[in-house]
Amino acid sequence: MVLVYQHKNPTSISKIKDDLINKQNINTVVSIPLINYFLKSHQVESEFLDVEDSVDIEEIKLLDRDTLLLIGSFNEKFSDNYNIISDTVYFHNIYVNRMWSDISIYQLVKK
Repeated sequence: MVLVYQHKNPTSISKIKDDLINKQNINTVVSIPLINYFLKSHQVESEFLDVEDSVDIEEIKLLDRDTLLLIGSFNEKFSDNYNIISDTVYFHNIYVNRMWSDISIYQLVKK
């Protein structure tokens, strides 16, 4: 019974996907490739920028974007060029899926 109950609630990444689909004005999402792949494959309409290392972060800082949606906990890497606004933190039970049991979302606004 406990196992069935725990699996009735969506994982944090699934909650993010649902919220992004409901928001119509998400232009650019910055995250790791696996999260971006998941969101793309579930019909989230946005431009996705992959971050795998510091070179990717520096390239994103050079883009002419006033706002970005950052999914993940590497927000401080952008603090020189963007104001960081904490948006939402999504959680799920770690016994359902240990991967990404909590995921933070930030709005990055160009300084």
